[in-house]
Amino acid sequence: HHQVALDDGTKVTSELIKQLLPEELQVILSRLQEEGALTDELTKQYERAMQQIQDLYLEKDLYDFFTLHPHAQTYAPQGGQYETQCKGTATPLDRRPTLEGNSTQL
Repeated sequence: HHQVALDDGTKVTSELIKQLLPEELQVILSRLQEEGALTDELTKQYERAMQQIQDLYLEKDLYDFFTLHPHAQTYAPQGGQYETQCKGTATPLDRRPTLEGNSTQL
């Protein structure tokens, strides 16, 4: 959606996103299963991640950077590397940096 097309000219629509994400999730889970690395907990984490990215992609307005998303911390695994190293470092949406390095009020 958002006026984007794939290399073959296919328009990206919300329906396409809702179709492809579960298909790709199944490919990932199948590979993990083949490697003997798939657990119920890991399956739940991947399913949660798929739902979160689908929700993010289907929003009306997209953010320039994922970390600028108001709910970015809810996407991080609890106690995970992202949360422990980056918590609180996202720039508020009304203070995005400019090319000159100064912040600008929106």
